[in-house]
Amino acid sequence: MMKRSNRKRKNTKAPTNSTRAKGDIVEQIVASMHKNQNVMVERNVFLKTMDGSQRTREIDVLISTFVAGYPVNIPIECKNENKPIGVGKIDEFIGKLQDVGIPKQLGVFVSASGFTKGAITRANDAGIKTFLLNGKNNNLHRELIKAFQSIIYLLLSITNITITNNYGGKSQAHEMLFFVDSNGNHCGSIADLVWIEWVKRRIPEDLGKQKIKLNLPKDWFQIVNGIVVEVIEISVDILITGHVITIPGLIHQNKLINAASNAVEKWEIETSFENQPITLEEITFTSNEELQSFFHKGEGKIKLIVGNYRLPRIRWMALYWPPSESALRKLHELLHQSIENGSKFDITKLRIEDIEGANFQTIWDPIIENYPPMKLLEKMPINEEDKSRNDN
Repeated sequence: MMKRSNRKRKNTKAPTNSTRAKGDIVEQIVASMHKNQNVMVERNVFLKTMDGSQRTREIDVLISTFVAGYPVNIPIECKNENKPIGVGKIDEFIGKLQDVGIPKQLGVFVSASGFTKGAITRANDAGIKTFLLNGKNNNLHRELIKAFQSIIYLLLSITNITITNNYGGKSQAHEMLFFVDSNGNHCGSIADLVWIEWVKRRIPEDLGKQKIKLNLPKDWFQIVNGIVVEVIEISVDILITGHVITIPGLIHQNKLINAASNAVEKWEIETSFENQPITLEEITFTSNEELQSFFHKGEGKIKLIVGNYRLPRIRWMALYWPPSESALRKLHELLHQSIENGSKFDITKLRIEDIEGANFQTIWDPIIENYPPMKLLEKMPINEEDKSRNDN
């Protein structure tokens, strides 16, 4: 039976590029690759020999678990030398396992410098598995690959609105686009109805142009020249664009390759997007094909898609809608400037940058307080797609 010793390796730092320092790196990587909630992974474990003496033998990495209630210990020898491991090192490992009473068939030998053919044959005959760390001729450090973490934000923009009603005369734009309640108070607009459909996920996330039909709430009315008119149909053209923000990072990749079959048997991938120089790059796409092409382009780089996120508001003319307090304040400033200059104010001539700024950061600004359509949003039921998302 395997007996442990209380002996610990002296906690002194090995000289850089020394045999021990190189071996430590392999031990760290191998131990990390085998971490699992069902096993215990230890490094530099000293086991007592079976001859009853006080001798101990060091196991570089020891994996301990239970199978059907019985303890199982898998010893791993880790080497990173200047030349391939030969038959002699395999025999030394076999002798170590015999000393501590672990069946050699449970032994694993990992080398970062490869094995001779004779060593692989000797290990196979003894039932010992041999693995290369990261393949032949790799440096002993983890393989670093450039990686890019991308977040896709989806923005809905209203491009055209068509309203059909039973009023035969001319009307002003505000009479067509905005609605009142039974008390004659403003209660919302066409843009509000689109926004509600968007946040309730009733509009598909497909990039590109779409045409949607809207239903007017029962307590919303359209008044033209003081007359309540019947709204027959509301049709809205929209454009959904994908805005990709990319953060650069590194991927640390390790792999254990079976020395006999050359098959990759275990992977370890760690991503690091911290402590990297952050350069946010915003790229806009108007079709799913453009987006897919972007993520498949660029060999030697790994692109991680964090997810697709609908932006919390939509774009209508030069505003993110529903409007924020800061956006309305800016709109009023531009209106007063126009009046002071004696020029006609035309919101359709404004750019989004004039009110919201150069990027869509302001799209997360709070919506103005006590905005009427917010009450409608709270009352409207979630559709089946949303219900399943919430249940999950």
